[in-house]
Amino acid sequence: MIMDNFQFKHSTKIVFGPGALNSIGKEAKSLGGRILVVSAGGFLSKGNLKERIVKIFENENLKIELFEGIAGEPKVSEINQGSAFAQEKRSEVIIGLGGGSAIDAAKAIAACAASRQRIEKLLDDNNISLSVLPLIAVPTTAGTGSELTKGAIISDSEEKIKRALRSEEIIPKIAIVDPELTLSLPPGLTALTGFDALAHALETLISKKANLFTQALSQQALTTIFQNLPLAVKDGNNLAARTKMSFASMIMGYNLTYATTCLPHRIQYAVGTISGMSHALGVAALYPAWLKMAEDVTTDKKILSDVRNLMEALEINVRLGDFGIKKEDIKSISDKVMGTLDQDPVYRDEGTVINILENSL
Repeated sequence: MIMDNFQFKHSTKIVFGPGALNSIGKEAKSLGGRILVVSAGGFLSKGNLKERIVKIFENENLKIELFEGIAGEPKVSEINQGSAFAQEKRSEVIIGLGGGSAIDAAKAIAACAASRQRIEKLLDDNNISLSVLPLIAVPTTAGTGSELTKGAIISDSEEKIKRALRSEEIIPKIAIVDPELTLSLPPGLTALTGFDALAHALETLISKKANLFTQALSQQALTTIFQNLPLAVKDGNNLAARTKMSFASMIMGYNLTYATTCLPHRIQYAVGTISGMSHALGVAALYPAWLKMAEDVTTDKKILSDVRNLMEALEINVRLGDFGIKKEDIKSISDKVMGTLDQDPVYRDEGTVINILENSL
């Protein structure tokens, strides 16, 4: 049932469109003079992106520091290292440039550096009030919507679980969304990141926390993704399709803040640190089983069929067993699944989670 009453407050300035990256120097200068760019996996070293960004900042008489020590899924140790680096350099502005992992890492580093706390002290406290360095988010994929959200997902290797830093204070001050930055994504990664945006749209559409506002955004995103994701996968240089996908991904950031995702995302947080699967792969592996159960709780069966058909067309076909997860692992994974599970209309009890896991092997 859709909630008719809702509140909406969001302070992120959005700079959107092809070429938007050119504004990053002026936007950063409006927040401070000592800039730290957080990225992952050597992404900045690809092509001439590093040189381009350095030049943009030089034109504003700003010097930047780079922290590229983030893995595909940001880890507790990496956040603490990044925070120490930011404090050493007396950074005043943090820029997360990359996929959702880089942006989530930047959020956590901004909070830890400003509060001079280790990330372990801040995780999983939903009522926390934070001091946070000003944040700019620059996504280079079209999938996570992290540039508008109040959450950062961090992998705890010791506990083998993904944990969350959630606070309105870590919502980026500025989001610079330049679809040109997604042109270099290969077809497989384009499909998977786009599927993540699709999952956000579907799950926030049927979530019990959905409201009139978030449902309208969900429907817009679904229509946009169905029309444009196949085009972006087929021709990575299709800037029109890339632009539409960046837009759909971005507006789902609002939904991730004001509605909530459903069981595939909650279960994936437990699966990811055990299997090594990326976020999007983990969600994709869980989706067929979840979609089947969703048939019993949604009146719009066509949209579920459309999602299945798109996954098939994009050859998104992965199972948990492909990454070494076995039936004997299911109970321990289920025990680690946390969050607002009952906001998913599919959820009944722990048996629901186990059923999805068993049918995803």
